[in-house]
Amino acid sequence: MRRLIACATVVATATLLALGARAAELAAKLFTCPLDGTKLEGKTVVSTNSNGGVDSDFCQWPTGGMSLTWEVQVCPKDFYSARTDTFESPLPDATKKDLQAALAKWRGDHPDVKSIDDVTPGRRWELTAICGIVKKHPVGVVGNYWLRAAWAARQWGLADCKYTFADPMSAFEMLDEADRTVKAAKSETKKANELLQFAMGCQRVGDVLPRDVAVAQLEKMKLDEKQSARLASLKKEFVEEASCQEKAIAGFTEAVEKELAPAEERDVYLFLIADMTRRLGKSTESVALYKKVLAAGKIRKDIRELSTYFINRLGSEP
Repeated sequence: MRRLIACATVVATATLLALGARAAELAAKLFTCPLDGTKLEGKTVVSTNSNGGVDSDFCQWPTGGMSLTWEVQVCPKDFYSARTDTFESPLPDATKKDLQAALAKWRGDHPDVKSIDDVTPGRRWELTAICGIVKKHPVGVVGNYWLRAAWAARQWGLADCKYTFADPMSAFEMLDEADRTVKAAKSETKKANELLQFAMGCQRVGDVLPRDVAVAQLEKMKLDEKQSARLASLKKEFVEEASCQEKAIAGFTEAVEKELAPAEERDVYLFLIADMTRRLGKSTESVALYKKVLAAGKIRKDIRELSTYFINRLGSEP
């Protein structure tokens, strides 16, 4: 888990701008699908960065390309998906049969996905989770796949968000300023555009209540065609990310309750459960979970700081 989840780091805005030139770097590579032998050209991550900031659930935003997408490969024929470094690992015949059935069901449940071009980054990780379940990967590992599916859905859905948050705590101060910008907008068109941006910013930090208020306002406004389409796609992203978070919580919770999580990483599992619960809009429940993190004993400094911050912030809400 420590290898898979990066530590959230508070980064100064000036430092972010200075590092911005170091873009994420990808390289093309030919793969062979172990399920059906299909040859496919994918990309591998040579290097990445967190110059676009780090969210409270440790989602890193790189500059220069969405590297999270290429941490997994997806076969264009059968949609078999796995992490890039293990994608070509041989599969037992019995597992192949079960994978084919699971992937056929997934495609049947997603009639809008006609080809590999329709598989969004979030769905790439969703497919990886489904294949991981069939291959009997540990629940904590599968939970991490779902977490990354949520990250990928967020990054894909908020790609045109104008806000760049250096760290989770300062992000809320920026959103307070963004709210004032919305209220100061003179024209209906300007206000709608600012509300869309504000909703995206709220989604990134996991502040569900003001996000939903902004969406409700937009739904009552006379939007142009572009704005209406953007609102519809944004609402779809909200649902996709939430679905992945619910599954990640289930996996991490089982890992903790059955003591399957490494003892030295239990605080990470507990924190992610708490933070995703908050991101689902369950503020009261998340406060209790953040307190559980603080009572876990030895915990990482960043996790302690974030848990304390959200307990205080949510506890002061009306």
